[in-house]
Amino acid sequence: MAINPRAILSIFTSGGLSLRSVNQEANGLQQRAEHIRRLQEQAFERARPNPTGADVSRTITLEQYLTAAKTTLAEANQQLPSGERPYELHQFFDFSGMKLTGIIVREQDIQAIHQALRSPASAANPERPDDNVREFNTTERGLKFNNTRFYDVTFIPSTAFGALEIGPNDTISVEGGKFIGMGDGDVLRLNGGQYSNIHFADIRGGTMELGAGARVDGVNAQGAQMHIVMGERSQLRGLHTDDATRILTMTAAPGAVIEDARLNGTTISPDSSLAETVWRNVTLDNVNLAGVDFSGATFRGVTFNGQPATFQSLRDRGVGEDQLPASIDGTRRAAVEPPSIPQQIAMAAARQLVASGASVDGEKGIERPYVPQTAEARAAIAGRNEAFAESMIALASRDTGNA
Repeated sequence: MAINPRAILSIFTSGGLSLRSVNQEANGLQQRAEHIRRLQEQAFERARPNPTGADVSRTITLEQYLTAAKTTLAEANQQLPSGERPYELHQFFDFSGMKLTGIIVREQDIQAIHQALRSPASAANPERPDDNVREFNTTERGLKFNNTRFYDVTFIPSTAFGALEIGPNDTISVEGGKFIGMGDGDVLRLNGGQYSNIHFADIRGGTMELGAGARVDGVNAQGAQMHIVMGERSQLRGLHTDDATRILTMTAAPGAVIEDARLNGTTISPDSSLAETVWRNVTLDNVNLAGVDFSGATFRGVTFNGQPATFQSLRDRGVGEDQLPASIDGTRRAAVEPPSIPQQIAMAAARQLVASGASVDGEKGIERPYVPQTAEARAAIAGRNEAFAESMIALASRDTGNA
């Protein structure tokens, strides 16, 4: 349909609308939004009593904020000019664009907020009385978190984070978050956004699930027992565990990145699937990987007990041939398939011997009782290949390339 500029102009010139009235209304809405934000800040300050001056007293629960918000709301509405639309409680729970610091989020707090927002007193909208009784809807009635920044926020239990019902399209960030308590069957979903310096405590099961594109930088999961599920394009950096940690499963979508991690004494379940993932600068000390599927994965800077990872060291740790990564430090697996002829077997055996720390002397005529011979090496010698086997052992003492 064609737009007639004259018709549009006539709307403004005929008295139906004016640019001045439109601008006045927009300015009024902007001023009201700014005042609501100031009221929210006043409620936060009211909820943080600090009679002693100690910083620790500045931490509050969401329920304490709710109580302060009700008082602040009542005062603000009393000061409004007659006839002006009153403020509503749900406006105090639109945290879009705000920085929330030092808050403890508990499931009972969220339940109390939902109940308060359902109550008739919170609606303050006589034109829609059905709002007071119909099913509560967070999208329409508050608890909004778009571009919200959480700093040093504690979630008790961990699933209280999910109870906030942050929308899948909301972009948030959590820095210094503490997640306390999670058990079997519980799921902590971290959707798109940035999460850094995350600490877990009293985690005795459950699943941490990274949504598509989620980025988590710095996770301390010492002593935790949990599942980790990673969505497409998700990144998990700085995961730290200790020997009291048992990650039951790690399942990641292709392209997920595990980076700058340090796992110590952890068992990764053979049910884990890490195919086509990317591992960069990961330290694995006394980690059980038996049966874990790394097929198609990329390793760069991965070490086992201080030694660079190799295809053979993965085999030694119980990773099957069809579960090996596609490349390690730029070396493709296709170029290092297991040897199939006696000469290749001898060379591989010699390299493995050197890698084990045995001392090798390549000069002929010198007995080497301290050098064990593998069955493959004995087979090569028995096949009238003594000279070749000797040269391979000597070569291996100088060439310690990865098998």
